[in-house]
Amino acid sequence: MSQLLEQALERLRELPQAEQDLAGVELMNFVKHIDTPEIQLSDEQLAEVDRRLAKKNPKTLTMAELDARLKRRGI
Repeated sequence: MSQLLEQALERLRELPQAEQDLAGVELMNFVKHIDTPEIQLSDEQLAEVDRRLAKKNPKTLTMAELDARLKRRGI
């Protein structure tokens, strides 16, 4: 753990319980935001995801096949 975070936690321990709870909520919100990037799909993209998930036997690629396909497309 970083020294700055250790110092912040020491200071938080000195606060009353209500303020500690508030700080805990804010810290959890921060961590949650870091862990879950915001991705927004258009209605068309969402429909495409649904269509692909509904396929019974979707074609899958190995990583080598994916790499080759991307190289052919110049990506």
